[in-house]
Amino acid sequence: MNFKKCFILVLMLVCFAFKTANAQTVLEGVYLTWYGYDVGNVTATGTTPIPYCTIAVDPNVIPLGSYCTVVFPDGRVFECRAEDTGGAVYGYHIDMYVDEPDASLDYWDNVSGVTVYVH
Repeated sequence: MNFKKCFILVLMLVCFAFKTANAQTVLEGVYLTWYGYDVGNVTATGTTPIPYCTIAVDPNVIPLGSYCTVVFPDGRVFECRAEDTGGAVYGYHIDMYVDEPDASLDYWDNVSGVTVYVH
């Protein structure tokens, strides 16, 4: 694991303890899919997507610009920001940007039961 990924992991773990206690909204049973680098380099909010940090959301459920803590059923935690929308992202569904679309395909596709803390 390189320094950048290690730093991000430690930062996420530290932030998770503080942010989940102050979450404005908790969404349980969220469906998660992924999208990769081949979709362009600008999000709906005009930012450049960051792997494992940028998520596409339904803005009627999670407002664009919101910071979110995404907790997978197996305990993995990601600190994300709702910066994008997607043509198939409706309701309790988020789409996480990843930098390696072929890596861990089975893990990233069709993850049900995710909890999202919206800050």
